[in-house]
Amino acid sequence: MFFRASRCGCPTYCTSDRVVSDGGLIELTAIEAAERIANGDLASEEYTAACLEQIAAVDGTVRAFAHLDPDEALRQARALDEHRRNGKSLGPLHGVPVAIKDIFDTEDMPTEDGSAFLITAARGKGRDALLGARVPIGDGIAGWVAARGEALVLEGEVKDERFAPLHPRAEIQSALCMPMITRGKLVGVLNVNCTRARRAFTLGQIKVLSIFTNAAAAGIESARLHEEQRRADARYREVLHMAADGIISVDEEQRSLQ
Repeated sequence: MFFRASRCGCPTYCTSDRVVSDGGLIELTAIEAAERIANGDLASEEYTAACLEQIAAVDGTVRAFAHLDPDEALRQARALDEHRRNGKSLGPLHGVPVAIKDIFDTEDMPTEDGSAFLITAARGKGRDALLGARVPIGDGIAGWVAARGEALVLEGEVKDERFAPLHPRAEIQSALCMPMITRGKLVGVLNVNCTRARRAFTLGQIKVLSIFTNAAAAGIESARLHEEQRRADARYREVLHMAADGIISVDEEQRSLQ
C-alpha cells in the first residue's frame, strides 16, 4: 500500500525522530519488517496501523503528506495478509507501506505534481488558519507570483481578478509578494502585508527585501540538500549493515579504510 508524500517521500516509519508507543515497530528497517511479515511474525495490518499512528502523532508538525487514506491503507494491508496466508508468492517488500513522492502519478490517489505549495510560516491575524494550507500555483497573489517568478506590489483594495486573494483581509493596506528563487529554482514565496495606512513601498524597501529573500531562498535550498545527503548516507549505512557479504573500502594502495 502507498501513501502520498509531498516532500520527503520517505517511508512512514521515519517521518520524525519522535516515536509513539507501538512496541518498536516503526523503528524496524524496511528489510526487517518485510522479513517478519513474510515469516508470519508480523501482520501487515499491524505494521501499517503503527505507521499510521506515528503519522497522526507527528504530521501536524512535519506536514510530510499531501494525501493520506488510512482506511484504504488498512484495507490493502488486510488483503496482503490474506495473500500471504493463502501461500501465494510474495514480493521483496510484501506488506510494507511506503510513501510515494507527489511528482509520481498514481491511479488511486490525487497527484499535485508540484502544482501547489504549502504555507509553512505565517505571522499576524489568521495565522492558525493559514498554516498548512495548500495554494495552487497560479491562484491568488502568491500563486501568481510563483507561476511567473516576478515580484508584485499591491496598494489598497485588490480589484484585479488575476490577483484575487485566496484569504482576503479588509485591513490590509498594501502588500509586497516576492518569489524565492535560487539557481533558477523556485523554493517558495514571501508575502509581506501592511495593515496600517501608509505610503507605498519604496524602491529601497523593495530592494532590501529582495536581498533578504534571495539569501533566505539559498539557505532553504542548502538545508534541503543537506537533509537529502543525510538521508542518502543513512540509506548507505543501512545497506552496509544489511549486506550478506562483507564490504571493505580500500585506498589507492589497497589499504583498508575504517
